[in-house]
Amino acid sequence: MGTRRRWLGAAVALGVVGCGPMEPAELEDGPEPAAPAEASEPGHAELAATTTTRTITAYADTMADATQPDKGFASAQTLYADASPQRQPYLRFNLSSVEGVITSAKLRVYVVDGSKDGPAVYGVNPNWGVSTLTWNKAPAVLTQKLADVGAVSAGTWVEYDVSSWVKANHSSYAFTLVSTTSDGTGIEANDAPGSNNPRLVLTLQDCPGPETDVIYPGFDTWVSQAEPTRRNPGSKALTADSDPESEAYLSFDVATGGRTLTGARLRVFATGGGTANAPAVHATTNWSGEDFDWTGRPAVAPTPLADKGSVSGGTWVEYDVGAALSGDGRYGFGLLPQSTDGMTFTSMEGPILQWPQLVLSYTASTCAYRGLSRVGGTLGASWHMFHGGEERVVSTAATSDGGWVALGSYVSNGSANPPNFGGGPLPGIQGFAVTRYLDGGVDWSVGHAGQMLPAGLAVAPTGHILVVGRYYGAPDLGTGPLPQTTAARLFVARLTPDGVTEWVRTFASTYSGQSGLLESTSLTTDPDGAPIIAGRFFGEVDFGGGPLRSDGSQAQDGSALYLLKLAADGSHAWSRSFAAADVASQLEVAADSAGNLYLSGSAPGGTELAPSGSGPTPFVARLTAAGERVWTRAWTGANGATVAVVPYGGDVYFSGTFTGTFTFAGTTYTQVPTDYSGTPDDLFLGRLKADGTDGWLKHVGSPYGESARGLTVTRSGTVVLWAQSSGPVSFGGGTLRAGPIYAGYSTAGTHRWSRYLPLTGQPTALTTGEVLLGTTLSATTQVDGLLFEPFSWHGTIPTDDALFLRLRP
Repeated sequence: MGTRRRWLGAAVALGVVGCGPMEPAELEDGPEPAAPAEASEPGHAELAATTTTRTITAYADTMADATQPDKGFASAQTLYADASPQRQPYLRFNLSSVEGVITSAKLRVYVVDGSKDGPAVYGVNPNWGVSTLTWNKAPAVLTQKLADVGAVSAGTWVEYDVSSWVKANHSSYAFTLVSTTSDGTGIEANDAPGSNNPRLVLTLQDCPGPETDVIYPGFDTWVSQAEPTRRNPGSKALTADSDPESEAYLSFDVATGGRTLTGARLRVFATGGGTANAPAVHATTNWSGEDFDWTGRPAVAPTPLADKGSVSGGTWVEYDVGAALSGDGRYGFGLLPQSTDGMTFTSMEGPILQWPQLVLSYTASTCAYRGLSRVGGTLGASWHMFHGGEERVVSTAATSDGGWVALGSYVSNGSANPPNFGGGPLPGIQGFAVTRYLDGGVDWSVGHAGQMLPAGLAVAPTGHILVVGRYYGAPDLGTGPLPQTTAARLFVARLTPDGVTEWVRTFASTYSGQSGLLESTSLTTDPDGAPIIAGRFFGEVDFGGGPLRSDGSQAQDGSALYLLKLAADGSHAWSRSFAAADVASQLEVAADSAGNLYLSGSAPGGTELAPSGSGPTPFVARLTAAGERVWTRAWTGANGATVAVVPYGGDVYFSGTFTGTFTFAGTTYTQVPTDYSGTPDDLFLGRLKADGTDGWLKHVGSPYGESARGLTVTRSGTVVLWAQSSGPVSFGGGTLRAGPIYAGYSTAGTHRWSRYLPLTGQPTALTTGEVLLGTTLSATTQVDGLLFEPFSWHGTIPTDDALFLRLRP
């Protein structure tokens, strides 16, 4: 049986940093939100990039000699490049500590034995050791000739421009020198007594990055002309209205730490029904930050710092107050009404996630961020489940009230260290938990013990919660023990909006009398709370509408794809199967507010989902609510997969990964060639119109490889891409370092921001307009100046902790 805990109003935010501009949330019960009109990029100039030079000495060097093919030269003091006898130096450099974008790389070697024709340089595989490299065990050459020189003299430095090869700062690079003359060249090695060892001289360029702080009021209050002697320091709401005349005041203490301020934004959370004419913000001129009444209220500057028009209730309102700040000190602001249609907003006595904020921006240099505003994609708030168990986030889904539901797995570390997603200890040794978060606290959390493999989560417009996964044994999810199984069996469960299990359905596949494969890869819901599950299977499975078989699949392992819809009561509605392209094929499904379905993935060319193409072909398809295909778009010439699809504003946004060449909207896109062995993927992001015709497409490619991982679209129209890059590459705003990348674009495809983020998770669009990342924290990690450390037993053995990050859109 599951254990259900409720924790109302308790804050679990261990670290909360500033939040950026939000747009009013769309109505949940209306049609799909229309894509907002495109606006110009925020009016902030990019910070000037700085250029530095760094010299890296060889981490390892040795030589190979064809006349002694099995001998190593790890301790040689001179390394020779010669054609007769054949000898080649090998040099390796470690760039893992390098920060910045590499704009130039020069290999420099010191000549101790000159030649009439110096050697050429080539890039080689860096996976070798000085004690094992020989002529017979030399690393593979990975490049064409990078650079060459003519005559070289003893006692001089020789320089090679290897910028075309050395571009990434995340790994090692290695070189060999090859001579075509018997008049060879000798260079000084690391083991020589001098200090002229081989070196790599790098020119590095920093790129602008966000550095923000958020501070909360030292004091806030409001006063009213109707009650001129009343003071309101403990009020949970602040009011600015002309009838009766009321004004709100906030005081902040700013400490820059010697950094240069580049901007400041006052953020307040509007409650109630909103206003057609929000109050203006003025700087106070004579307020020390202490309490007062109407008669003693501070004087304010006559000209407002910022003004707003119409504001919706339940949203953040942001004012640019940068003109009032000049450095350290105490700053006061007054919100003065401009109409009788006043505004009420949360004070420091209200919910923690709605406290007024002053968000400060500073000059910074990092290669982790690109964006004109230096706001989008930065950390707004965080919730860290700092407990002794192992808590891992699997999936998140937004709720209509600005909160979210998280699906996670857990493992207990003993009675002293039970797992906990914020709502109290969870039952059993292991299991999965569904937790609802709201207003900075846990509304409720329910755990189900057993050998469970949770895979997906969806929240219906009705508030019902759907969960899909696999299980072993016979766990009880609240409706009685599930059918006993020793092989993984699929389950689908529906919970009430309060987390009580309504029903559970289980399924299994068979093959020649044995257990087959049946797993889910995606889950969504229709408007009535009926689940639609996509996945992969092998053998035969009957979901209730007759057997589906994987016999005709083209995948090497014989697996196929399935799409299943259950009714809101858990009964079978319909089910279908499709051919799979390969053993890694996944099928993703999304639904719009009318119940139309959108599929993405990889399918064999010449099949229903990819009528054109050959091999594993990326596609996007639209189906009716009854599962009938309306249209399919498959990109002939590309091999890969479309990994995510999101309907928004009547259009369809998608992202994926490919090799090869394909055409979209009349433009041909070709995978960027590589100097490395293998064939790294490139990434695409695009938009289709409602009828499946081409909109726009962006191609992100480099010699190192990029892959799409996920996609969402915020309520205010920011298309947020989750990707992984293996080397430096631009996502539209300038080069970023390698690793996990999140990028925001307008609905027209214009780059807004992109950033490296060391923690990964599927982005979820909250109804507040922000982006939520649910992730698992396994090691100490810093995000935007905030340090996250997992719980550690006795301070030495870290656990896996659930961590939620809220990013500005």
